[in-house]
Amino acid sequence: MGGVPHEPCLMDEIDFLIWPNWATGATGSICIGAQLCTKDGRRTGNAVVTERIEGKDAAWEVLTDAGNTIIVNEEEINELFYCPRWTMAVDSCPGRQYQRGADDQLKKVEEYLEQNAMMHAFEIDEFHEVMRPSPKQTLEQIALLMLDTIEASKQFVPEITDTIRRAIKATSNE
Repeated sequence: MGGVPHEPCLMDEIDFLIWPNWATGATGSICIGAQLCTKDGRRTGNAVVTERIEGKDAAWEVLTDAGNTIIVNEEEINELFYCPRWTMAVDSCPGRQYQRGADDQLKKVEEYLEQNAMMHAFEIDEFHEVMRPSPKQTLEQIALLMLDTIEASKQFVPEITDTIRRAIKATSNE
């Protein structure tokens, strides 16, 4: 799959002489494995492109060095990052390593809670989803999950939550 055009970016002969040891290739466009250097560290850190998301609004899944996954379109990539120069192995990027360590820690916490009867198995699944939400959840899915929590509390009459559920689904179909 070819990369999506990015801001003009030229590779010169010097780039190939200073090839970083972690680089798997050179690029001048957005593609899976493209290393993204942040323009403003106050907004986001460095990152790597992990996946192309096809659909109505084609976008890219990007994993930051801090282990956060964001979904951005080409315009947002141009706004947040400099033109990529290098590709890298996604599985060895800093963000993936951070996620693995955090996942190992989460697994140990879940095992402890389960062994000490502090949570039931079904609660462990809910705990895991809260701690590691799916990055591909849409706003509609997140809103519906929150609505499920509100309904479970039984603080509102069903007519209220049913109306909210219909409104969420109606706006997602527009």
